Amino acid sequence: MLCKDTYLDGLLKGQEGKCIWCGCEIWKDNITKEHLCPTSQGGRGRTGGDNIAIACKMCNRNRKSGSAVSFARSVEAEGKTPNWELLQKHFTDLSRSGVRREREYALKQLNHMNI
Repeated sequence: MLCKDTYLDGLLKGQEGKCIWCGCEIWKDNITKEHLCPTSQGGRGRTGGDNIAIACKMCNRNRKSGSAVSFARSVEAEGKTPNWELLQKHFTDLSRSGVRREREYALKQLNHMNI
């Protein structure tokens, strides 16, 4: 499960080695950096920020740049287990971002979560 990138290793440990969306165990050949606020919608792509989580390749590819909460609900409807607690933490942190578009996106996602 460990990979060469120590930042990714830290994220993997924080997520208990599981995809933020479907909850599957992630292996080094199946790991991707997930931009919770998509870069196409103003999210920063830099490593080390609150905008990055770990996802399996399939979930990252299937989500594309759609709504995080809508995607989490869709995988949950398929019987998978999104990490709602971690999503809430990430979006709460992003709601304090210095980047306006990240902040607005995060607040919108928290609202959709009915927080």
